[in-house]
Formats: sequence, structure tokens, C-alpha cells
Amino acid sequence: MKLVTAAVAALAALVQPVWGQNPSCPPAPVASKVKVQSTTGAPLAIRELRIFSDSINVAIGKNATQSSDLDGTKDASKAVDGRWGTYSSTGQQGCGPEWLEVALEEPVPIGMVRAVNRKGSDDPSCGCQLSHSTASLLDTNGNWVAAKISGNTCNKGWVTWRFQPKCSTASPTTVAPATSSPISGSPSASPSASPNENPSK
Repeated sequence: MKLVTAAVAALAALVQPVWGQNPSCPPAPVASKVKVQSTTGAPLAIRELRIFSDSINVAIGKNATQSSDLDGTKDASKAVDGRWGTYSSTGQQGCGPEWLEVALEEPVPIGMVRAVNRKGSDDPSCGCQLSHSTASLLDTNGNWVAAKISGNTCNKGWVTWRFQPKCSTASPTTVAPATSSPISGSPSASPSASPNENPSK
């Protein structure tokens, strides 16, 4: 029985690094708040602000605040209500630094922040308002954790600030063959078929 257990452990140790994620992939920074701020003085108009933690949008329904409200109906909650038909918008240009902040319920790793840009057919400049804006990750006390800046957002539907690089998962295509079998009749060190999905952790 001990020999069988040792054989299984040896097989798991051999296969796990092949099926597991790339060990060189850096972890996502952990934060409790996300703040998007204009660096050009332009107002911010955002249809949806999506904050991704492990590929899950954790922004929906969270407490959101912003520097001002365009007309009393474009408050920050419109950016995290999960609806495309609404949008948040801060005050007019020239009223000071414009920002929108979302407070999450607890610190979480954040891999990416994405804004659904507002491109108004009546005013093409709306799509440019997020140009060169920053997305900052903050801790519970409001201290800076990380920040990224966007480029030119004119005519773009999405504005993305990525805080973790895309990390590929190693493909289970090559596994070093076992040099010897721990016990007679033990399973081969190489799986006979590639799994459909990664083993559960």
C-alpha cells in the first residue's frame, strides 16, 4: 500500500507543474478601492466600470462616489449598476479634477479594470473624455497600491487598465517519461490522455 501511495505521489509531483499555471506569472495587486481620475480636466462619462478579480466583475452594486454630478441624474451608481443604458457623468470641464471611485466590500486581487466608454452620437467628444485618465488601486485606508494610465480613448468602446499580465497555462502536452516504475504494474508516469480542464485545487 505504501508503494502505491508513493507511486501516486510521484505521478502527481510530475504532472502538477505541467498542468498548473505559469509559476513566473506575477500575482495581481490586492486593493479595496478603485479610483478613475481625469488628468486632462475633462469630465468623466462611464457607462459601466468593471473591476475584475479572478475574471469576475466585483464592481456591480458596490458603493460608488464621484467628484460631481453632471445634471443630478448621472451619479456614480450608474457606472456599477450592470446596465448599458445608463451612465455616470461628472460635472463640466474646468470644475477641478474629475474622478469616480468604487469601494469594494473587502480587499481582493484585481487583475484588470475596464470602462465601457460613452460614445455619444450627438457629441463625438464624449468618447475622448477618458483619454489619458488614470485607474488607481487603493487599500482600505485610501493609500496607493498601483496605478495605470490610458491612452487615447476616442472612438473606442472599451478602455482597459491591466494590472496583471495575461498569463498562459502550461499545456499538458509533454511529460517526462518515468525512468522506472516504483512498483510492478503501477500506472505510467505519463497520462494517456490530456485532461479537459485543470485539476481542481
